[in-house]
Amino acid sequence: MAEIYSRMPAILDESDWPKWLGEEPATDQELLALLRPCPDDRLKIWKVDNKIGNVRNTGPELILPVEDSAAASKRRQRAAFHYLPVI
Repeated sequence: MAEIYSRMPAILDESDWPKWLGEEPATDQELLALLRPCPDDRLKIWKVDNKIGNVRNTGPELILPVEDSAAASKRRQRAAFHYLPVI
């Protein structure tokens, strides 16, 4: 992911959710230890329409893959990326 974006969101294993959400006790050190890079093999990356960059646009269709070919429109040439953990 580093080659596309300089920051990494916190992606936690489901077993770590209770600590992160304060449902189980955890020290500051334990919480900091949860903030580690997510392995690349757990992420799936695809191009999405640049409509996703406008807060006025909503809906699940915003994360659908866009056509990746020479025939794609100029609007799609500026496509953004969307990241989802592979579960």
